[in-house]
Amino acid sequence: MNNLLIFLIKFIDILSIILNLFIFARILMSWMSMGRVLSLGKIGAIIFDVTEPIFRLFRRFPLRVGMIDLTPMVAIIAIDFVSQLLISILSTFLV
Repeated sequence: MNNLLIFLIKFIDILSIILNLFIFARILMSWMSMGRVLSLGKIGAIIFDVTEPIFRLFRRFPLRVGMIDLTPMVAIIAIDFVSQLLISILSTFLV
């Protein structure tokens, strides 16, 4: 049972790191495009497909300050919060 809990804790931690990296990559892609239409390619399409459902959750709220979209920052904070919450809950079951 402990091995399963340790696996789940590590999996959640690695998944949150990967999601945060994808969000940072999407931020960099948006800065490189600077309003121009760029071909995303396969890697860009994967990054978009992974991050868009996360961003869609937060775009329901007014998270724009002028021209700055705070959605990625809120998404990173939410991912970190949820992952740390799940890790702390799972850690309580470790003996």
